Amino acid sequence: MLKYMRTHATSWIIKVGLFFIIVVFAFYFGWGRIGRRQEGMVAKVNGQFITVIDFNQTYQNLLAVYRDRYKDRLSDEMIRSLGLKQQALDELINNILLYQEGLQMNLRVSTEELRKSIQSFPFFQVNGKFNKGRYLRLLRLKRIEPEDFEQMQKQSLLINKLRNLILQNTGIVSEEEAREAYLMENERVNLEFIKVETKGFLEKLEATRAEVEEYFSRHRESFRIPEKVNLQYMVFRPKDYRDKVYISPDEIKTYYEVNIDDFAIQEQVRARHILIKVSPDADPKKVEEARKRAAEILARAKKGENFASLAKKYSEGPTAKNGGDLDYFPRGRMVKEFEDAAFSLKPGELSSVVRTQFGFHIIKIEDVREERVQGLDEVRKSIESTLRAQKAQDLVERSVEEAFYTLYKDGEMEEVAEEYHVSIEETGFFSRGENIKDIPPSDEITSIGFSLKDGEISPVIEVSKDFYIFRLIEKQKTYLPELEEVKDRVAEELREKKAREKTESVAEELLAELKRGKPMKEAATSKGLKVEETGFFKRWTNYLPKIGFSEGVVEIISLLSAEDPYPDRPMKIGEDWVLVRFKELERPDMKQFESKRQTWETMFRYRKAEEGYQRWLAALRGRSKIEIIRDVAEL
Repeated sequence: MLKYMRTHATSWIIKVGLFFIIVVFAFYFGWGRIGRRQEGMVAKVNGQFITVIDFNQTYQNLLAVYRDRYKDRLSDEMIRSLGLKQQALDELINNILLYQEGLQMNLRVSTEELRKSIQSFPFFQVNGKFNKGRYLRLLRLKRIEPEDFEQMQKQSLLINKLRNLILQNTGIVSEEEAREAYLMENERVNLEFIKVETKGFLEKLEATRAEVEEYFSRHRESFRIPEKVNLQYMVFRPKDYRDKVYISPDEIKTYYEVNIDDFAIQEQVRARHILIKVSPDADPKKVEEARKRAAEILARAKKGENFASLAKKYSEGPTAKNGGDLDYFPRGRMVKEFEDAAFSLKPGELSSVVRTQFGFHIIKIEDVREERVQGLDEVRKSIESTLRAQKAQDLVERSVEEAFYTLYKDGEMEEVAEEYHVSIEETGFFSRGENIKDIPPSDEITSIGFSLKDGEISPVIEVSKDFYIFRLIEKQKTYLPELEEVKDRVAEELREKKAREKTESVAEELLAELKRGKPMKEAATSKGLKVEETGFFKRWTNYLPKIGFSEGVVEIISLLSAEDPYPDRPMKIGEDWVLVRFKELERPDMKQFESKRQTWETMFRYRKAEEGYQRWLAALRGRSKIEIIRDVAEL
């Protein structure tokens, strides 16, 4: 059991999270897919085709998920290592299979379920409530009929219903399994490591003309100039419409009266505090020592010593430098024990010693603000700003909708731009993955831009609250260049290849020396390198502190121990190679498990259910007819 769990320690979390994201991709398909031409097929699943457009949209959305998760750490190497293109195709195949299976099992989505689901989308809400006008307007902007969108959402709900049904029938967990899983996933390891960096060799290597020519002849395809497009566009910005709307005094008054609860100010207190830290599970002796220190400080404060000065000198909390000042806060902001004490005091009063999960507190109340409702004059400007923003948003949406339909009926972009007082801009030629000057990054613009025909108008695309309409001016086809056009790129790539090979060779030599017993510091120094430590971290991760990310690292780290401290091979992290050595292990405190046993067993039960679901899905794929038409790595 433990071995099986180690093999799958990281995969279940990613799979669970991505399912819920990808299952709603059908919604995003609708924003650009309906009404556009099909551009080839990628796969066929039990007779149902997956198009290139389907694949590209799913891949771009999946890429956005990982960018949000890993931020700047998501390199091209990491994208390839994760196999995101294959993941996107697999999820498309899985969703088709799940939908087909759900229909065969006679699962249904009721009208009420569909209604609640659609009304929950924040895109269709105004002030937190579903707005039918906004719903229909946004769908029109994207050239999608409500019936089509509702059908896609119905499919997503049915897929989710089937998945939940499978999950409910798996996941039986014993106490011993939960305990073993807790031990495994909460143990922490500290590693020593030597990093062999490619850039250290890159500066020392050269590529001759003959080597460049030979390399180019063998790898010419990899230097292919990608397809590029140049788009014309108009942009409609809500901020440009704010001065075009009028907000009457009656509108402000009505908004105030309808939303009066939003202008209520809760009772607030302004407090200072002194914190003497002690952990919740500290031994009784330490707890008593901390309590006595707090009591002594309280006695001095009661005798008239300046509270702020005492806080600066003795408090162990982050506000000590400010004399313990917490500023004003309402109920619900602090932990219950602290809050109950603070709100029971009057200005100038001191609390007794208060125990919370952080330690012992002494609280002094500086001021109390009673609960009240702000008057109309206090919030008039704020209400006017809110209403102006709402009206500007409505106006810009109506304007861009009208402009789009005028263009769609063979209108001229220049005439429409003049009528709506917007300028016409050009993106300039760009390829897939390139940012467009003056436009925030948008995978949707790229996806739609490359699918347009000459002179064709795009759907309305919303990016960072602004609305864009694009028209294809020109498309440059991909081509194979001659050497002179790309010789600098070829030389650089060849040097990088040499540097990577040299880096790997040095890393392998170092590991061989370490395994023969050479001290790690001595081995590193001989190569002009240094030994570092990661510090303690939970070993069930593919991201190593001070080292970086690499898919599959968790399987390597999980096998290291004091008896077998080195892995079989150096680890590739990005473009570099890393040698690691097990240094020490820190076991988790089982008291924490006992106090949270129910939560942990529930989490582990869900994990087992997810693993059971993945086995069921694999069996479903095994008995289905899946034909791969195009290699997604080429897309």
